[in-house]
Amino acid sequence: MFEDDVWDFTDVVGLPVQLALCTRRFDFTAIADPHWRLAGKELVLAMLAPRHPAVAPLPRAHRTALHLTSCAGRLDEFIRFCRWLSEQELPSFALIEVTPVMWTL
Repeated sequence: MFEDDVWDFTDVVGLPVQLALCTRRFDFTAIADPHWRLAGKELVLAMLAPRHPAVAPLPRAHRTALHLTSCAGRLDEFIRFCRWLSEQELPSFALIEVTPVMWTL
């Protein structure tokens, strides 16, 4: 499932009825750069399963799993950030070049 570009949780039993279907699907295809797409998947996995062996050793990592709604919101913000990076024409993982001044542009 991790390799899939769309994670679909619509068949998960026990989710609240009021949870919108769009919130139950994480669509990583909106992230054009494959490196950033992988980072987005890793971020969401770390939020959903903070005790996973790949996440647990990270210093200062949150140890409480987040709800699908919270993860969907953070993924939306990450997608917006990736789009902004693309608009700035920064190469993949050139975060060292991102400065607070750029955010005000």
